[in-house]
Parts: sequence; structure tokens; C-alpha cells
Amino acid sequence: MLDRKRFARAYALRLASRMTTVLPVGIGAGALVIGGFILGEPMAAFLGILGILGGIGMFCTRLVAKDEALVAAVAADLQEAAAADARAALDALARELAAFDDPQPAELLRELRELLAAFARNDVWATRINDVSAAEITSGVRELGAQAIEQLRATLQLSRTMQDLPRSACGPLTTARTQLIGEVRASVGALTTMLAEVVHLGSSNDAVGDVATVRQQLQQSLDIARRVDAAMQGESETVRRARQRGQQLRSSEGRRE
Repeated sequence: MLDRKRFARAYALRLASRMTTVLPVGIGAGALVIGGFILGEPMAAFLGILGILGGIGMFCTRLVAKDEALVAAVAADLQEAAAADARAALDALARELAAFDDPQPAELLRELRELLAAFARNDVWATRINDVSAAEITSGVRELGAQAIEQLRATLQLSRTMQDLPRSACGPLTTARTQLIGEVRASVGALTTMLAEVVHLGSSNDAVGDVATVRQQLQQSLDIARRVDAAMQGESETVRRARQRGQQLRSSEGRRE
């Protein structure tokens, strides 16, 4: 989804840079400065003001009325920039996950990215079912993928925390991390199954039943992911207790020494 404020700024800047705005304002400003101020010609100054006002008027008119071609171009540019930012963020996450000994999170991230890219490429199915169902499935797939990625970020945070703690204090964090990896693996499995099913949506005799099945499966996966997401809110307390346990162990070891 596009950021409305960001879109409005980009649209206004693109509109202001168009020749229909720049040329009248530029000529008008030149006429006003040279003819009005330097040569002292009232008519030149008047024409210069008209040119400036004409350019501003054209800008305001198109700003309110919206140039559909420009709207589409600006939206496409912003979407491309957002996609590039998202790819860069996931590339950085992949590098961070790969820095730890356990290869599972990095491998799951790679599979997630491949699945989400496959959903984006194979969009013919969306034209064979009604728009509402297509939008719900597409939105649900994106949400499930985003939640799985956030769960992988959480495993990264847990791994970093465990690096700073004695092994004896890492039990609860190891358990939490293992559970998160399991949830991500389940999301990858659900997305894999759904990808295989949506490709054939609308091509069978029971298209309505097929859509309902996919939507039900997606909703079940989303419900699980949302419960996990809610549970993740309590992970900070687990991390806090583990840190306290680690500090106590270090203190005990210091006193023994």
C-alpha cells in the first residue's frame, strides 16, 4: 500500500518539474526581472507576472484534477522504490541470519522469498476468480509472509541475546527460538501448498469450492501466525529474565574466583 503523504509529495514535485509549469514560470520570471526591474518596462513586468501566474495556475489545476498518466507513473516509481527497499532489507536480514551456526533461519528466509516471488509471478489465477476473493488471497499471502519474516527477525534477536549469556542461562531462549523456527517452517509449508492450489483456481468445475478451500486454509494459517505474533510480544520478558539469570551466574562465578 502506498503512503499517501509520500505519494502526494512525489506527485507535486513531478508536476512542478513539468515543462507546462516550469516554462511559463521561467519565462515570466525572466520577463519580470529583465523587463520590469532592469529596463523599467511596465508591460514586460505585467507579462512576466501573467506568465508566473499562468504556470502556477496550470500546476494547481493539474494538482486538483489529477493527471491520470502522471498518477500511474508516480505510483509505479514509488512501488518500485518500496520493492527495492524491501529487497535490500531482506538481503541484510539474510546476511545476519547466515552469520550464526544454525542454517535453518537463513534457509527458511530463502524459501519464503522464493515462494512470495512465485505468487507475484503466477497471477493468472487472479483473473479467473472474482476480484474480492483474489484480493483477499493476495493480501493474506503477503501478511502470512510478512509475519513469518518478522518471526525470523525474532530468532535473530534471540540468537544475539544468547551470544551474550552463559550457556546455562539460554534454555528458555533456545526453546523460544526453536518454536519460532517451527512456526516459520509451518508457514512455508502452508504457502507451498497454497501456491500449488491457487495456480489451478478457476480452471476446475468447482471453482467456488476451490476458492473457499484456499481461503479457509489461508485463514487458518493466518490465525496461527497472529497467535504466534501475539505471543512474541511476551518474548521480551523471557529475554529479560534470561539476562537476569546470566548476570546472577556471572556474579556467582566472580565471587567463587
